[in-house]
Amino acid sequence: MNQKTKQFRIGLIALFIISLHIVLCLYLLFAPAKFRAQNGMVSVFRQLVLLGPFFTESRIKSTRYLSIRYKQDSAWSSFRNLSQEHFEAYRARPWRWDKLAYIGYETDLALTLGRVAKGRPLDVIKESSSFQELNGFLIQEFIPEHVDSVQVIGHGVTYVPASQTFLSDTTFVFTYNPHAIDEGKD
Repeated sequence: MNQKTKQFRIGLIALFIISLHIVLCLYLLFAPAKFRAQNGMVSVFRQLVLLGPFFTESRIKSTRYLSIRYKQDSAWSSFRNLSQEHFEAYRARPWRWDKLAYIGYETDLALTLGRVAKGRPLDVIKESSSFQELNGFLIQEFIPEHVDSVQVIGHGVTYVPASQTFLSDTTFVFTYNPHAIDEGKD
C-alpha cells in the first residue's frame, strides 16, 4: 500500500470519528432527557466529552454578587458593587479580560460564603476558610490600609421570566474589623 492511500484511509477514519462525535453531540443536546437517561454510556459521554451548553437555565436566571463599604475615620464610604466595577473596567478596556475573571471569582466567593453563612453568626463564620479568603481578597484589592470596619453584603438576584421581573435577596451581611481576621490557610 502506498503512502497516499494510507493517508487517505487515515483521513477517512478521522472524518468518520469526527462526524460520529458531532452527531452524538447534537443528539445529546437536543434529544429529550428521557431518551438520554436510559443509557449509562451516554451519560458518561455527556459529562466527560460533550462541550456545552455553557449557559444552563439556572445560571442565566440567577446570579450572586458582593457589595462592600468601609468605615474610615468614623465615616462610612458609599457601597461598592465589586462585580459591576470590574465589568465597567473591562468595558472601558476590553483587552483587560482579567477583570472578567475577577467577576467569576467574586461570584464564586459570594455563592460559597452564602452557603456557609446560612443562619450562622459571624463568630462561627469568621473561622471558615471561605470567609478568610474573602477577607484577604478584600484587604488586597479594595480596602484602604487604615479602616475601622468593613461591611460585606452578599446579594442574590433571580430573574422571573413569567413576570419579567428580578427578585433580590440578601444572603448575608457582615460588619467586622478586617484586620482582626486570621489569614486563610492555603
